[in-house]
Amino acid sequence: MIVRKIAFVASRVDVAASLMAEELIRITGSEEFSIGNAKAWLSRPEGEVLYAQSEEDLGADGADLIVILSRHSGVPGRPIITTHVSGNFGDAPFGGEPYTLSNACPPFMKLFLQEAEKRAPEVGFDIGFESTHHGPTLDTPLAFVEIGCGPEEWSNRSAARVVVESSLSALRRMLSADFAGFTHAVGFGGPHINSYFTKIQLKSPELAIGQALRRHDSEKASERAIRMAFERNFGPTEVAIVDWKGLRGKEKSRILGILEEMGVRVMRARNIAHSL
Repeated sequence: MIVRKIAFVASRVDVAASLMAEELIRITGSEEFSIGNAKAWLSRPEGEVLYAQSEEDLGADGADLIVILSRHSGVPGRPIITTHVSGNFGDAPFGGEPYTLSNACPPFMKLFLQEAEKRAPEVGFDIGFESTHHGPTLDTPLAFVEIGCGPEEWSNRSAARVVVESSLSALRRMLSADFAGFTHAVGFGGPHINSYFTKIQLKSPELAIGQALRRHDSEKASERAIRMAFERNFGPTEVAIVDWKGLRGKEKSRILGILEEMGVRVMRARNIAHSL
């Protein structure tokens, strides 16, 4: 998939997003700028991005890729920088459509975490790869890049700088002429921030995870949504990475049955992570 136009989105009601927007303008010098041969711009919608109904609501219509600058709440309760795609494997209590996923961008998320790993420790932050969750559910490939987990971290300008610099560096790498790409994969099982998946994103020279179904959502995940995860993953995806002990027996059997029917290659997350 060719990326020629990139929208950075930062809600005005999100403290962390607003700080990252300031850093983006400071670093690039403008709300409109170039990354390699791609045109990029910053959009500042008034409302919460989770409940956007369209790319136009985000000021991102016409973009080939959307990078959403955002705060992160909840686990693990310590300073962390994360990335994920939005979507709902089950119902939709926090925006988006039920049983529907946005398009993911595995190479950007992988490269973002690799770049963040270089910078985050110096400002006292961990990094992590999150599972697919909440809205919006859009057709344009997108990725959230986030600062968590509370008000103190959301107001940390150094962390905002790290997220912006890591995003720009990841995009430069992804858009460079010599970028060879990765084998895209879908993750299954384990906690919301899965250490196996995070390690694979950081260390595997070949695999890049986009969509990821956490254990918490596995029971209510529809077969339609599971199949959609492979269709909305930035191009053909034929690899499933399964956290074997991170799924309950009944749900693991059901999901593995769907994957077998689809004919995708199933790899064990623990084995991959331990080999890196």
